[in-house]
Amino acid sequence: MPPGGRCYVLAASRANVTLDGSPAAMPDIDKAGLRAALIRRHVWLDEPDIGPRAVAAGECDRCGAEPRLVAPCGPPPAGAGRLSADWALGRGCAAELGVDAWCAGHEAEAERALAWLARLPPEADNAARLWWVATGEVRLDPDMLEDGGPVGALYRALRA
Repeated sequence: MPPGGRCYVLAASRANVTLDGSPAAMPDIDKAGLRAALIRRHVWLDEPDIGPRAVAAGECDRCGAEPRLVAPCGPPPAGAGRLSADWALGRGCAAELGVDAWCAGHEAEAERALAWLARLPPEADNAARLWWVATGEVRLDPDMLEDGGPVGALYRALRA
């Protein structure tokens, strides 16, 4: 992902624009084919209760630099920053906050979620972002397919 940018725009946004705000032609993506290829390579994406299927598409509500993958329960923990009511965390922030990101009584759920996150492959963040493209929740920034970045590389590998 480019510094300070995202690899996608929310599907609900009105205009197809790149990160710098200029008009962009959206790539023609076989969403069903992309979903199938992603699940073949990353079976964890098919988990309905955790991961990109279980949270709204977007970047971590705490750091804004990794995809949202877990939705802890209860109020945000002290020191978590300003978060919305339906806040969700990426891998790094969830690991940093640990079990404290979940409310009392849900420690076992927290431990399972943290263990699941720890088992994800290195390219999981980019796979999650492409999952949201494949489900139509976001539209891919076409520049991300053209450059040598990791999202474009994973997208090309899935299409091969």
